[in-house]
Amino acid sequence: MVRNEEEIRRIRGNYQQKSEDFGNAVAGLSQAANAATDIERRSELTQRLKTMMNSSQPALYENVMKNCDQMLENSEAYPDMEVGYNPQPASYTLAGKPKTTKILNSIFPTLYKISTEPSEFITPQGQSIKPCFGTDKGGRLVTSELAKSNRKADLRNVPIQEYTDDDSISHCDGINCRDCHDCEEHKNLVYESLKGLAKGPSGTKHLHLKNLITAIDGWSVHQDGRGGDRATQDDSAYQPCRLRHETLGSAFRLMAKALRSAYQSEGGRHKDKFPGRGNSEAMY
Repeated sequence: MVRNEEEIRRIRGNYQQKSEDFGNAVAGLSQAANAATDIERRSELTQRLKTMMNSSQPALYENVMKNCDQMLENSEAYPDMEVGYNPQPASYTLAGKPKTTKILNSIFPTLYKISTEPSEFITPQGQSIKPCFGTDKGGRLVTSELAKSNRKADLRNVPIQEYTDDDSISHCDGINCRDCHDCEEHKNLVYESLKGLAKGPSGTKHLHLKNLITAIDGWSVHQDGRGGDRATQDDSAYQPCRLRHETLGSAFRLMAKALRSAYQSEGGRHKDKFPGRGNSEAMY
């Protein structure tokens, strides 16, 4: 018997619908771009299509569905996990998982701050935009850490920058960053996962923890796609804002690495698959 099966299937259904909606949106945009006769309109639609084709949303949805499938099909590997939550000051206690508890509480302030940032902003010109997130505060870069050690750095030992001040998060209004639905989707999943760990039924705690790791790691992949991956590294439009995305993306990657490693060291099972991130086909 799978505890809270109905709730797990509900979450899976939501993300399956998101996946299908995204695919339909890509297909519709492709048709519109091909049918456009105005050169400027076709150029605009083609750029939007290019951005969507490099989106991290499909992988995010696939990994969340994978997490749900694991809970449904391999439930014996995920016994009920009691999670205590203290609202003042906010902290979690995961029963039998002191290392995971320590890492989660260390990154919670930053995750809560970012996940409660508004998604939409009004420009001085009165235009509503959904800017991509980044930071100008600084932090350790994964690329620099790997370069120091000939790509053999233990990223679990790299300090993670906190972003909790009011000005910690930059909202990028670059030409390709003004309509960012990827950040919104990852932000919402982080918030849902933190809330689920605190208030969700006991049979879903592992799922919310797995989804949190997925959301943070997926967000790092998205930040890579702002001038730091093969598809965008030569795109001059990202040069003014590339560093702020790489910095925040590095923090997300370090958080995900630390949380996943702690969870696995204490009996948890979790492995995502993102395009361009490793060669393993395994997912669990």
